[in-house]
This record gives sequence, C-alpha cells and structure tokens, in this order.
Amino acid sequence: MKKRSYASLLLLAIALIAVLKLNAQVEKNEQLWYCWEETVNPAMIDEYIELSKELLELCKKENYPFSYFVWTRKSMVFEHWAPIGSLEDLDRIGEEWNKILEIWGKEKTEAHNKTKMKHYSKLCTLDNNMAYMPENPTAGDDWAYGRWIEMYLKPGKMGELVSLLEKLNEQRTSHGIREYVQFGWGGLGYQSPSVLVFYAQKSQEALQNYFDSTPKAYQEKFQEYLVNMRKLLVQPPEIYHYTLLWELSYSPEN
Repeated sequence: MKKRSYASLLLLAIALIAVLKLNAQVEKNEQLWYCWEETVNPAMIDEYIELSKELLELCKKENYPFSYFVWTRKSMVFEHWAPIGSLEDLDRIGEEWNKILEIWGKEKTEAHNKTKMKHYSKLCTLDNNMAYMPENPTAGDDWAYGRWIEMYLKPGKMGELVSLLEKLNEQRTSHGIREYVQFGWGGLGYQSPSVLVFYAQKSQEALQNYFDSTPKAYQEKFQEYLVNMRKLLVQPPEIYHYTLLWELSYSPEN
C-alpha cells in the first residue's frame, strides 16, 4: 500500500455516482468491503511476505484500528479485504496507514513497494439478506479456502437473478444443506451490474466433497438453477480459488 493511494481512491470514488450509491445502501443487513490488491514480482514473493509480516507486527504494536484479511490467488496476487462502515472510512484508513508507514520508515516502505508490480482497488457490498447461513455450517474456524464467483448480468436482469437465488436458498433449507454461501454486489472495480458469490471451507477438496455428498434431488435443483442463471449473464461466470493467509491477516485488539 503506497502513501496517498487511499486519498487518490477516495477522490475517484467521490467522482463516481455509482459508487456513492453503494454508501447509501449499507444498512444493518449489508456490509461494505474495501479491497487493496497487490500483484507481486514472482522473484520477490518471499521478501514481500517477510516484510508484510513485519508490517503486521507493527500494526499490532501501534493498534492499527482497521481489520484486514489477506487472500491470495495465482500465487502472486494478494488481496487485502477490510470491512468498512462507509466510504468515509477510506479517508481514515489512508490517514492511519500513513501513520504506520511513517513509523516503519522510508527504507522499509520503499523495500516493500519494490516487491510489487502493480496495485488495484475495488469495493463490494455483501448482502446478508441473500446469504445462506445454516446452523453448524461445514465452514468453521479452520477454513482457509475460498471460492469466489463473479457473475456479470445483462441490463435489467438483477431482479430475475435475485428471484432465482431466493428459490435456491429455499432448496438449500429444505434439503438441510450445511454449506455456507455469501452473496454480494460489485461496486468500484467491477463491471456493472454484477453479483458476487463466495463459499468458504478448510480446503478446495473439502468443499467439493461436500457438494458431491448432497442429496441427488438438491443437485438436480442446483443444475436447474445454473441453466436458468446463465441465461441472464453476458458472459460465463468467472471463478477464482483463494487461500486465506491467516499469518498476514490482522484484527485490532478489542
């Protein structure tokens, strides 16, 4: 994360009406998330990780006030996801992060920045009204794998997709499905309109094994949903496989 990057992002967000609309939508049952994505030079990943751990320890020492969870994909892409209350938090994140970098010093900050080839920011809102959160879900404290699906809709099809998702959640409930799934809407950094789907498990194999073990009647309904859902999309869904790096993630002391 470079100095002034958050400030630049904030100015861009203010300029985008579509993103400002996200701010108004964040209610009790919705959670706005900010993501800072860093693509690291493959030859410098070890150095990046070691410096990131050092930076994490400094955040703990200085009680940096914002949580962030680090997910990785393609071995060289690291995404720092932070739950925020509103777009106004971006300005405060920038201020607090710059304080951490000032303490860390110019030499360490520049060394960390040299490990990165590019960076990218995005926002999304997770909608708890659409989420499926069963009792005793298979995803627990040991989960470290995430399957992230991005679906880009034809204009005017959001209502139809929401209706399909609601019916699918009813099927999940009636068949006693225990796999947690979260839904969200893409903001800055995503094509519009977009729907985001997120599964979590302790491993990719564990998630697939659970899917394979669900009742045949549910699997048939799920396949029916997929056929109808794909009719609403401008392109096939994009699927990403993530690993959660607990050792690089941070949560402030309570």
